[in-house]
Formats: sequence, structure tokens, C-alpha cells
Amino acid sequence: MQESYYSDGYDMVHEHGSTVWSCGYKYDSPIYTGVVSVSTDAGTNWTRHELYSGTGYGYVRAVAVDPSDANRVFCMGYQNSAYTFHYTLDGGATWQNNPASGYTGTPYGLAV
Repeated sequence: MQESYYSDGYDMVHEHGSTVWSCGYKYDSPIYTGVVSVSTDAGTNWTRHELYSGTGYGYVRAVAVDPSDANRVFCMGYQNSAYTFHYTLDGGATWQNNPASGYTGTPYGLAV
């Protein structure tokens, strides 16, 4: 069975050459998992990174790429009503979670 991934128009970034980043979620009833996807061939093929999983509801709402270093990517969203801030310094090979406390509202964009 093919999995369903949704960008849902939250955020998409095309900063460097043919590399495109998108964010959203994967739906696997009843669980929503936050996902960041990257294409290095202008959208023909995609690699998906599930940033958090488990039970409940979560998604990634915003993604930003450092204009001076394409390997540095930042994203924000939430899981189970808690805000999340993830980043990679190596183009998505590994991801770090930095607790995002004190935020209110819903993130719709990031600036680097």
C-alpha cells in the first residue's frame, strides 16, 4: 500500500539550483506525522524526512533554507499541541529538535 504524504500548501522553498524543500504531514489513520521533503531534481523525485512520529496529531508548517548555506534547513510545526523547531546542518542527513517553548499562535513562515 502506498503511503499518503501531503504538502497542503504550508510552505515550499526553492532557494538553491534544482533543490526544493516542502513541508506538511503523512496521514496514517489515525496518526498525522510531521514531514519535511526535499527534491534535488526540481521535484521529479522526493526524499521524505519524518521529524516526529508516535500517536496523535502533528505536522510541519514552515521551512526555511539558509541563503548562504543550502545544507542548513530549519522548520517549525507542532505535535500534540506542542510547538516544534527542527533543523539540519547537513542537508537533511540528520535532524535536531530544539524545544520551541513560549510560542503562541500558529507558525506559517520562517526567515533565516
